[in-house]
Amino acid sequence: MPLKMKKFLVLYMSDVSAEDQMKNANPDEMKKGMEPWMAWFQKVGMAIVDQGAPLGNDIHVTKAGSSKAKAHIGGYSILQAEDMEAVQVLLADHPHFMMDGNTIEVLELMPMPGM
Repeated sequence: MPLKMKKFLVLYMSDVSAEDQMKNANPDEMKKGMEPWMAWFQKVGMAIVDQGAPLGNDIHVTKAGSSKAKAHIGGYSILQAEDMEAVQVLLADHPHFMMDGNTIEVLELMPMPGM
C-alpha cells in the first residue's frame, strides 16, 4: 500500500516585508528574482500542492486590539512529502535563502479531529 503523503505549510520569514521588497523593484528585477523560484518549483515537481503567494499588510491581532506584526511572513507555499525530513531535503537549496537573514518555518497540516 502506498504511503500517504502529509501536507506542510511553508512560511517564508524575512526582516523585510514582501511589500517593501516588491515596491522597490522594477519589473525586470521582479522577473529576474522569480527565475530561481520557478526553477525550484520545477525541481520539486509534484511535491508542490500550492505554490503560494507573497503576503502583505501583516498585523498582530489580540482580544485587546491589533498592532503592526513584528515578524514578516513574506509568503507561503504548501508542500506534500512523506515526513518532515523529506521537506527539509526539498528546502535545502531554496531560493528564499538568497537574502541574508531569511528563514523558513515549516508546519505540518494535521488532520481535523473527527473528519
